[in-house]
Amino acid sequence: GAGGGAPAQVVGEDFFEDLDRIRTLEVVLADIEWCATAQSGAGAEDKSVLEARIESLKLKQEMITSNVECGLVSMEQYVEGLKAELQLNKQALHELITQKRVAEAGRVKAWVVAAQTALQNMADV
Repeated sequence: GAGGGAPAQVVGEDFFEDLDRIRTLEVVLADIEWCATAQSGAGAEDKSVLEARIESLKLKQEMITSNVECGLVSMEQYVEGLKAELQLNKQALHELITQKRVAEAGRVKAWVVAAQTALQNMADV
């Protein structure tokens, strides 16, 4: 059962591969940007991996956008999703920092900042 103790690890083996974890445009766009930046310093093999990731992210972006536009996801649901994703990514960030996985922590930090900024902007509307 889910008793006390430490929360389950958020960052598993497939943390970055699992695109289902990403539910919001803010995080999709932040990760596209991260991948694009990473490509500039990457070797050929990594470049193709990042390229594939960007393609997948762009498809995800289209899917999220159409879900919102078609009304499958309401604005309230979207904001709730953004908040939930933010909490999860904050925990992931904490784990990565604890494990001294600096590059990955930087990547997740970009996701966290993107979501926080979006939520602040929504609150200001």
